[in-house]
Amino acid sequence: MAGRKSDFTLTKLDDLFTTQAQREEEKLSKIRDIPLELIDDFPEHPFKVRDDEDMLQLIESIRDRGVITPATVRQKEDGRYELISGHRRKRACELAGFQTLRCEVVDMSRDEATILMVESNFQRSKILPSEKRGCERRYADNISAHRTTVTKDIAALQEFGMDIVTIHSTQSKYFVASRKFELPELKLLIDAVESSKFITKKKSETLIEKIHTMTSPGQVAKLKRNNYVVNRIKPDNEQIYYIIDAINDAINASKQISFQYYDYTGLKKKVLKNKGEVYKLSPYKLLWCGDYYYVLGYSEKKSKVINFRVDRIASKPEILDKDIIPMPDDFDIENYTKEVFFMFSGEKVLVDLRCDNSLMKTMVDRFGEDVTTLAYDMTSFRVQTEVSASPTFFGWVFGFNGKVQILAPESVKEQYRQMIAKADEDMQESE
Repeated sequence: MAGRKSDFTLTKLDDLFTTQAQREEEKLSKIRDIPLELIDDFPEHPFKVRDDEDMLQLIESIRDRGVITPATVRQKEDGRYELISGHRRKRACELAGFQTLRCEVVDMSRDEATILMVESNFQRSKILPSEKRGCERRYADNISAHRTTVTKDIAALQEFGMDIVTIHSTQSKYFVASRKFELPELKLLIDAVESSKFITKKKSETLIEKIHTMTSPGQVAKLKRNNYVVNRIKPDNEQIYYIIDAINDAINASKQISFQYYDYTGLKKKVLKNKGEVYKLSPYKLLWCGDYYYVLGYSEKKSKVINFRVDRIASKPEILDKDIIPMPDDFDIENYTKEVFFMFSGEKVLVDLRCDNSLMKTMVDRFGEDVTTLAYDMTSFRVQTEVSASPTFFGWVFGFNGKVQILAPESVKEQYRQMIAKADEDMQESE
């Protein structure tokens, strides 16, 4: 066998690393409707096509929607076509009375076609032992290559980032590992982990290491990120993952939870809020807002819907053997998230705001495209919306340096004046 020249050629490396868009465009250019009479079955095809119940279902599907996934054929020297994959689709079209079959025409040799035929049929859920043995023989009979050639080809693929899995035995086997994520997608996942405020530094490092295992060793170096996230403070509550899971389990089971909540003293000491009070909540949803997770639910003690920041929950909540109090009929989560500023609740009230024209995009981002806006004058417009009149809302208004003014109601305007006056008084006392 030594010195035997291989007649099997691997796909060019340039072809392996084309973009998905390029591959899809090229594929579409090779898809066409081919008359059934011009399509020949693959010689000695080991997989049987049966006129069974599955075939009847396939016929019905093709009659309703056509052939969704094109069959694969190669053009032979005589101008006819050889069917590589799609024998059941071809048979279904014949029984359905169709004259053509939607196909992708590929340019490959008989040996390459044999490999594709075997691999595509191995994906079927039902394969008889005799069919498996037959395809294994076809696979082996149509490929000839020297072992040193295979070794060199595999080394070249690995060098260029392909993840080749080797199963060592008396006859070693090689496989291209299946990857569900492309490299740019993994980079996005890493960026999300690194920038997250609720994932601790230690857990971030662990997650990123796990993300690295989702691609080939040769591609890991390309996942190194050079981003610097400004003002990204990582929490130190390592229990957060178990806390989130427990809350989610409680929501799915429609059960109440109990927990203790952290607070900070003026000396920056972490303590249990309200002297270790145990909070009880009927959880409805986990919310993501301002880089933090919140649990939204109903508090019997306060007789209203409230929220808690998840990373401030002291430890894994206890799931109580008590059904949740149903969400109030008039409560709308989407409106709640628009009304509440940075998850600080207050009195719900309809406000009328005068805004500089330059802030239209800001208002749409904050309240949504369906927010009511009205012209005010040549340089400004009005926004009418419901908000929670909390200190964070007033701070949000103040942050626009006069470009946002509260027009109504008078009670909210008075609250705003009092807050500004109090801040000014406190500042003067400190001087």
